[in-house]
Amino acid sequence: KRGESFSLIIAPAPNTTMFLGVFGGEDSFGGYTLTIKALKSFDRYEPNDDIYSARKIALGQQIDANIMDSDDTDFYSFESPRNGTVSIDIQNHSSTLVPALTTFTPDMRTSGFGPDVYRPGASLYHAIPVQEGRTYWIQVWARANTSGEYSLIVQ
Repeated sequence: KRGESFSLIIAPAPNTTMFLGVFGGEDSFGGYTLTIKALKSFDRYEPNDDIYSARKIALGQQIDANIMDSDDTDFYSFESPRNGTVSIDIQNHSSTLVPALTTFTPDMRTSGFGPDVYRPGASLYHAIPVQEGRTYWIQVWARANTSGEYSLIVQ
């Protein structure tokens, strides 16, 4: 209706360009105020939604990131400086996120999953065998259409 305010909530895909057109309907005209605000923010590691765009991390480095929605997943890669085992620690900072973990071998094949977590807010710990000088990948994702913030440390 003429003179009434309205709002619109949209969910564009990450890293897409959007264009907005504003025009008067029904031969109307006049001044207006346009406000655009992000309801969620992407972390600095996006885009990392597939194994080919995985963000390289260093062992011992803390990654503060988030799972935005049911379509979001985060991939990371690291090079092992030694033979042995590395631990993967996902510290949940959300009362809604149910984290999940998939690990991948140097040839990008799935090597397994972290332990099942079913409770929102729970953290996850997992260990995998590694070989010196080889690159490994991990995927952090959410169960049951949950979302939230987490920290990741691989060491």
